[in-house]
Amino acid sequence: MNTKYQSVVLTIILLWMVASWSAEFAYNNAGIGANIHQSCSVRGTGDAVCTFTNMGWSPGSQCVRVGVQRTSDGQRFGSALACSGNLATNDSRVVEASVLDGATGPMDFCVAGLGQPWTSVCTVFVDPATR
Repeated sequence: MNTKYQSVVLTIILLWMVASWSAEFAYNNAGIGANIHQSCSVRGTGDAVCTFTNMGWSPGSQCVRVGVQRTSDGQRFGSALACSGNLATNDSRVVEASVLDGATGPMDFCVAGLGQPWTSVCTVFVDPATR
């Protein structure tokens, strides 16, 4: 092989490697392979607690809107934005946010019978959200 031909072949191989690496980097960091699971609850104090876990094979993030909904009439009380931040594969993160609407707490909005918890008349809603 002559030197000019070797140089062209090596240049093509190098360009292919750079393009391949760039495409893989962009794909992995676009959240395409991320599979983020979340579990959220709301305390009687009005604090929402969400645990996010990335079960996918590339980094990613997720945001949700969390609040309380009365089961009798469907009325919603407050909401909070909870975002995982960037999670690597198999990473978990706990995020806390307040859903308080003014000075009212879920126990004031979700009035249950004597001896019953507020969760007997209200449920926690979790909706997908963007930052």
